[in-house]
Amino acid sequence: MSFSVRRRLLAGIALLCLVGGVFVVLVQPRLRVETDLLDLLPRHGADERIEAAIDTFPERLSRKVVFLVGARQLAAANAGARAFAAGLAESGAFVAVRERVGQDLQASVRLYLEHRANLLSRRHQEVLEPGSVDSFYRAALLVLYTPAGLLRPIEISRDPLGLGSDYLLEQVPAIGKARVQGSQLVVTDSDETYVLVIAETAGSPFSRAVQDGAELALATAGKAAEAAAGAELTILQSGALQHATAASRRLHDEVAFFGTIATVAVLGFMLVLFRDWRAPALGMLALAAGAAAGISATHFVFGQLHVIALVFGSSLIGVGIDYSMHFYADQFRAPQTWTATDALAHVSRPILLGMSAAVLGYAGLLLLPFPGLKQMALISIIGLAMACACVFLIFPAAARGSGRGLPRWCGAFIEGIERVGRRCAQPRTRFVFGIVVLGFLGLGLARVQFHDDIRSLQMTSPELASIERRVGDLLGTTGESRFFLVRGSDAQSMLQAEEDLTAGLRMLRKRGAIDSFVAVSSSLPSYRRQEAMRALLERKVYADDGALPRIMRELGFESAAITRELAAFVDSRTPLQPDEWLANPVSAPYRDLWLGNVGGQQATVVTLAGVHDVDAVQSLAQPSSGVRYVDRVGEISAVLARYRIAVSGLLLLAYALIFAALAWRYGVRDAGWLIAAPLGASALTLGFAGVLGVAVNLFAVLGLLLLLALGVDYAIFLREARAERASALLAVSLSAATTMLSFGLLAFSSTPLIRSIGLTLLIGIACCWLIAVGADAWRRGQPDAVSAGGGHG
Repeated sequence: MSFSVRRRLLAGIALLCLVGGVFVVLVQPRLRVETDLLDLLPRHGADERIEAAIDTFPERLSRKVVFLVGARQLAAANAGARAFAAGLAESGAFVAVRERVGQDLQASVRLYLEHRANLLSRRHQEVLEPGSVDSFYRAALLVLYTPAGLLRPIEISRDPLGLGSDYLLEQVPAIGKARVQGSQLVVTDSDETYVLVIAETAGSPFSRAVQDGAELALATAGKAAEAAAGAELTILQSGALQHATAASRRLHDEVAFFGTIATVAVLGFMLVLFRDWRAPALGMLALAAGAAAGISATHFVFGQLHVIALVFGSSLIGVGIDYSMHFYADQFRAPQTWTATDALAHVSRPILLGMSAAVLGYAGLLLLPFPGLKQMALISIIGLAMACACVFLIFPAAARGSGRGLPRWCGAFIEGIERVGRRCAQPRTRFVFGIVVLGFLGLGLARVQFHDDIRSLQMTSPELASIERRVGDLLGTTGESRFFLVRGSDAQSMLQAEEDLTAGLRMLRKRGAIDSFVAVSSSLPSYRRQEAMRALLERKVYADDGALPRIMRELGFESAAITRELAAFVDSRTPLQPDEWLANPVSAPYRDLWLGNVGGQQATVVTLAGVHDVDAVQSLAQPSSGVRYVDRVGEISAVLARYRIAVSGLLLLAYALIFAALAWRYGVRDAGWLIAAPLGASALTLGFAGVLGVAVNLFAVLGLLLLLALGVDYAIFLREARAERASALLAVSLSAATTMLSFGLLAFSSTPLIRSIGLTLLIGIACCWLIAVGADAWRRGQPDAVSAGGGHG
């Protein structure tokens, strides 16, 4: 072993120890894997503070989990729901568990009584405003003589007209068909009764630790609920948690499954082909080092690793193993005289050129403001560089010292490819083949459809989707990703803008344009509305001839008691303050809508349910008044469409740059031959998408960007091979096969965006290999095929 080879080996061992030590000691114990699909996308627009405010609400909403605990008997459902809620609360995996809507009623009653002069339910306001109070008085009197009067949260002596009770009941927004029964929200369906339980996860539902804790807590709470109910229970769950958990489990399984299949297949193939245990062992060493380096770099740069990047990185085996294949396939060039220490002199240049092209393709992803895609690019670039370094530093010293002859079946395979290539290079064959390909492209490209809806990229489980529909049918609610963001210079201007907005929403609700909405100002009126309510109450209720003195006299109250009530009204003129409201349990159903200070302004959210006329709802937006209509699905889909176009431009730019580099190295004519493989493969891939009816999205275009890098690698390696044509053709074919295997497995992923990239590369790599081999045969058939520029060796 020469001194230089030994020195490279020592450097390689030191590099492996460094990468392995960093990964085991610093990365693996702290590695945080995220599963939220939206983390792949740009999160902010021109005004990052406002975009952050818009993101805050969906993030809060994603932590909400709705449970329906059902049984045939109401008593069993009640007992089961109480035990289930208690179990969730005790677990620590869930917070803000609510099963009883009236558990903090007394604190809410005190808040109302302290501000009774300024608070009035919307229903009572609509009754009192038109004019005479006679109808209001008669209705209130009638309620007092029915059982409904006994169920009020405030006793008759303190609230004879039911003003406070009606206001407090209005603070419990009805959730679809669910209605207050006792202290619980209950919904019935055929022969089962369900009790509603609402909780929040203690962290992001996309965190693996939160998912594991929630899974254990749900199992324990479910058993406790069954025992408390003494009957069989049906527990239905709705929310992001179950979908995130299912997606996380499936993706982690796919990482292991795809990685295992690809590793076993590729390394087994290397063992059969090269007939040396060191070939797969060293290949595995290079892949492991590349994976550790890529994951470590991503961890240090981003602080986390997205599971999509991890799945994508696991497919690097098909690309990173290329360098090992090229190294070992070189022995078939001259098996009698070949030595491992001399192999780099023949394969180093094409390996470096191919890696540079691949890195250039992945580097294009770094130009995009997509955190997840940047992770995919970084893990790929560092991983490939590390795998290449292992081949250069370790393989010459650790590989078998002598070569072996080409297996007979491989020789027959190469001869078959050569025969087909020569036949395809004939003018008549080229003409027929060209007509067929052009016809196919004309048909396929004309039918290409672009689809950028973010919902089409999310993994959905039919079972979980069925449960979601079941919960939605029971509650009579539909999920809405659309809402209004309301902002103001201070809390009062914000609340006033929200009240103006909700006035329009009430009109739309009467017209059937929406089913319902929820707004903070329904519970916390602005000072402007509180003043209007106080004036209305002074005129219609608390005047000497108002409704309150009349009904109290009717009920037999003494004059002193009536005087005290009127005096209490005067003493409670202080308006309800936002801080006081937020600290009281009455605000619990609305706290997620209160965003507070955002970029120096106060902000709230108004949620919508059952939007039937989008244009009418959107027309209520008044950006100049701080009211913005938000459609997150539409906005994110528009972002995907914009960046699909941007990536298409980036793809064209990459083609131009790579063509310029190839023209500088090989000349314009040969550069055209070399660029033909990825360019033709990209066109054919889009043609197949059109013929098969597969929509093209951003991630399919990203696959074409990666295809450019991989395709140029094949063409360069064949171009660099002159006398060693057979070994180069074998190396390229092996590289294409392993890449098709690793990326092709992604075509069977349960995650649509991963599947989109996998399907694109599966078709693209196959086409790329065919075109690269055919173009090389055609080029070599030209009179001046051997152009200026280096050769293989």
